[in-house]
Amino acid sequence: MIQVQFLDWSFLVDKSLTEKIYSSVDKGGADKCNCSMCKNYIARKHNLLELPLIEFFRDAGVDIDKEYEVYHMGKDANGLHLYGTWFDFAGKILEGPNCKIQTTDEKFTIEHYDLKPSLSVAFLPANLPLDSFFDKVENVVQVDFIFTIPWTIGDEEPE
Repeated sequence: MIQVQFLDWSFLVDKSLTEKIYSSVDKGGADKCNCSMCKNYIARKHNLLELPLIEFFRDAGVDIDKEYEVYHMGKDANGLHLYGTWFDFAGKILEGPNCKIQTTDEKFTIEHYDLKPSLSVAFLPANLPLDSFFDKVENVVQVDFIFTIPWTIGDEEPE
């Protein structure tokens, strides 16, 4: 286990386990899908993540080409496409803002922090689906993103 910092957060990370799990995954969620929204994300994802975040992912053992899922939420007021995605890694949050805000006993919301106007991030203890890459790991952190990107592929642009 190693300690990794990112902005106001500090994590205890099992980098070798995270890397082992990602190496066993054939494709990320977007690459498994053939819809135009995922194709647009794939075309833009390497422009989306900037150096401090790429370094954090490398330090935590996260493969940026293997997101668990990508979802399209429509267009924003500026005509950009609003997306969400998340990645996981084996470890724990040691310090930093609590991004998981409990609203009832069974429900919660996620508070995101802006990294730049078009990208926000949240870190929270993962609430894993049964088919998660990390479903057999006890301590998992979810890295959740909300972002906007332009439509850049030739497919018809959705509303």
